[in-house]
Amino acid sequence: MLDMIDLLGHSGYDLRSSIVLTYSLDLPLYDGLLRRALNRAGIWNQITFCDFSCYVQDTHAHAAAPYAGKHYSVTPVWQKGAFHPKVYLLLGPRHGRLLIGSGNATVGGLIRNAEVFGLFDYDADQGAGPHRAFQTVFTFVEGLAGYASEPVRKQIKSARQMAPWLASPCVEDGRRVLIGGPCMPSLLDQITTILPVKQVDDVVLCSSSFDRALDGLKKLAATSRSKPVCIVQAEHAEMDGKAVRKLGQAVEWRPFVDPYPKEKRKRKDVRAHAKVFIFGHGKTETCVFGSANASEPALNSMNTEVVVILPPRLKGEIVKHLGLGPSISAQSVEGDLIEKHWKDSDGDSDEARYTCLLSAVAAAEFGFRLTMASGSPPEGALLALAPHGLARPNATTAIRREGDALTGRRVNGDDGIRSAWIVDGSGKVLSNPVIVTWPMVASPRKGGGGGAKSTQFLPAMQDGAVLGTVLFELLDQFRDFEVIQAGTGRGGGGKRTAVGSEGPAQEQSAEFFYTDHTADAAKGHQWTGDRVDLDILASLVQPLGPIGNGDATEDDSYDDTKLDEEAEFREIAEQKGVATGGERPRRNETSSEKFEAAILRLERRLDRAATSIEKSLQNLENLQSPSPNGVARQIWMTHIGAFLAGRKTVSADGDEFTCLHPWYFADYVLRISRALVGSKKIGGFLDRLGNSSWEGYDGEALVRGLAFLWTCVEWAAAYMVHYYSNGEGKEDVPKNIAVASAELVAARLIWKISSRCSAPDRDGLARRFPAWTSVPANQMERTSRRLAQVVQLIQCVEGLGGTSNLGAETQTASLKAGTLVHNPLTGVTMLATDGAPRAYQLVHLSLAGNDPKKFGAVVFPVLFNGKPYRLFQRTDGVAAMQHS
Repeated sequence: MLDMIDLLGHSGYDLRSSIVLTYSLDLPLYDGLLRRALNRAGIWNQITFCDFSCYVQDTHAHAAAPYAGKHYSVTPVWQKGAFHPKVYLLLGPRHGRLLIGSGNATVGGLIRNAEVFGLFDYDADQGAGPHRAFQTVFTFVEGLAGYASEPVRKQIKSARQMAPWLASPCVEDGRRVLIGGPCMPSLLDQITTILPVKQVDDVVLCSSSFDRALDGLKKLAATSRSKPVCIVQAEHAEMDGKAVRKLGQAVEWRPFVDPYPKEKRKRKDVRAHAKVFIFGHGKTETCVFGSANASEPALNSMNTEVVVILPPRLKGEIVKHLGLGPSISAQSVEGDLIEKHWKDSDGDSDEARYTCLLSAVAAAEFGFRLTMASGSPPEGALLALAPHGLARPNATTAIRREGDALTGRRVNGDDGIRSAWIVDGSGKVLSNPVIVTWPMVASPRKGGGGGAKSTQFLPAMQDGAVLGTVLFELLDQFRDFEVIQAGTGRGGGGKRTAVGSEGPAQEQSAEFFYTDHTADAAKGHQWTGDRVDLDILASLVQPLGPIGNGDATEDDSYDDTKLDEEAEFREIAEQKGVATGGERPRRNETSSEKFEAAILRLERRLDRAATSIEKSLQNLENLQSPSPNGVARQIWMTHIGAFLAGRKTVSADGDEFTCLHPWYFADYVLRISRALVGSKKIGGFLDRLGNSSWEGYDGEALVRGLAFLWTCVEWAAAYMVHYYSNGEGKEDVPKNIAVASAELVAARLIWKISSRCSAPDRDGLARRFPAWTSVPANQMERTSRRLAQVVQLIQCVEGLGGTSNLGAETQTASLKAGTLVHNPLTGVTMLATDGAPRAYQLVHLSLAGNDPKKFGAVVFPVLFNGKPYRLFQRTDGVAAMQHS
């Protein structure tokens, strides 16, 4: 089993440069986890290439990646097909490590999915030359420099200079690296040329994607005397059932059966993302694995793909050690596939959305230099510069033509500039946004003193041990967050074996098919939790930044990531660039003072996330498609918050602390729920997600997250009703409208997501959600019953469009605050204050801010059993819950 994060961050080698080639790039994951892992390995020269379309989507929310463009570069590759490789190349003066496989630089690709990777290592002290794969991949990367900015080209040049052994005579071990792409020979032709026979006896393959007509599969079938066996995860693969039916008996369809040992299996949602082709010929077989699916674009080199082809092995060996036997012997899933429907894209392509496509903007002494992927900016076009994504520009500067170059002047205060795009004179967006690449990205970074601010905050922030073992229990249970494994610093990478390594195949087990790890399975490593863990998890759940003011909610006083990195760099520098993996501080005891600081930081992070998404509501009507990742992270934050809410821990001083007070968690849940669903006509952020956001692996993860949010919002409503009615806050009035309207917010969320989720996720709440019992059982039961009634009313009035549950508008003036009413704009909502003739103050959840909206007419009571229905509300200082 490969632990990808461990392999990248704890090689034991002297490494200086990294080059990542990926289709999808999760910027917050890279910024919060991969960058740190590579830094601990001594790597400061970090280069990333990704697919252009994926890049455009992710840069809309890259405020969660503050080091992008400064500590590492990201270059999008625009081409007719997809830029689809998954390559991780690490280089140093005398060492190298290369991983080629099927996993993207995302949580799924590196942590959660079932993936296959091949490992190549080089150690000059061993005497042998480097494997040819290093030279093959690096030469390909040098060709990609044409897509890149000047700082990135300098990075690539520096990478070669720091690894002179790349020019050394190569060695072979039977493995070959093949690259397909535009202007290259067909990838399938390259593969079949290497096979020992012109036509193989049989083919077994795993693929996660296919082309609609299954032409790629047909070409693979043509290479074999017998029909291929195709292992597919039917519930997740996009297929056209008509094409499957038309193919008939030409392919045997088998389900993916999880090969992970049952006694260790904890996941219920294994994702089969590996791409493997096994060609049988006589008593031997040849295995090909990497990034290429069994699709026409992958096999005909329309897409850019990188695969590894292994030397022949004994027949059945690969199937055995990948644990694919149960899949092959399982019953056919052809019937399930025939029922599937191909989902056509409902969005415009990048070419259609923008007048021109921007590949890079690099800062230089004179200003900014633009690199175009396609098209050219018109005369009079401006370069917009902003803190992130498509936020309101801090400044614009005229684009000038200097020969073949496009440039823009520097502007005052450009330190806060993170992204750039092209606009016309009226401010209309003409191109996609890109992360600005700064010259420092190509310069060595050395550790240094943190100054007065570092001295002030370091003692309070160095240790977030409040999250120590608690977080790792969470990570062990929820695979999506299992992101950290701290190495002991002992042992080198040369002892590891993988698919395609020189090690004997029989030494592998089915477990190596995964990139995840559990605490009890880790051998030779120590699982630790410190303040870095909070930063990484928080980076995965950063908020949707306000479009109008990207830095409005930045909490500079708690930006402690820099402090930790300086400490790491200092220790690496003292070791002359060699990182052992032990640089991160480990503490077994934590003082009460540090617990207090860590708890306060977590509370502030939650408040920042909620505040940011609330402020973003002001641009909701003009927002066509928010980042699905940005929305999903808001939802998945509930897993972290729920796990910590109400959980007790003891400091080294013997003081007991609550990791997160339940009020802060309930506040967060209600506030993001309000922003996710909003009111009727305008809606919320969930309404802005395209259909594709609900498909595939990410769509299923989103649905599962919503199912748990359902549980959390029901609890949050009950908690706040009790808190402000009979609890500690009975004399207080909440400042936030989402908290003041807790039952309304919860009911609207439940109604909205019930079409996606069949039921709330309440599995294992004793362990996952200790604050669940902080609400009295009778209050929880009562709130659940009331929410079900309100959801039923919303469905009748809004879902079915019925009027039988609406009273006369003349009744509204005499209704009390908290009474359910209906308005065509807000849908089912409630009065924020007592009714008055032609002056109705309604709760409008789609508006930024906490003030109700005034309506003069078209406000009707919503009736339950013929009577007005009153909810809990505290918008006008009512001291107790209102009863129906």
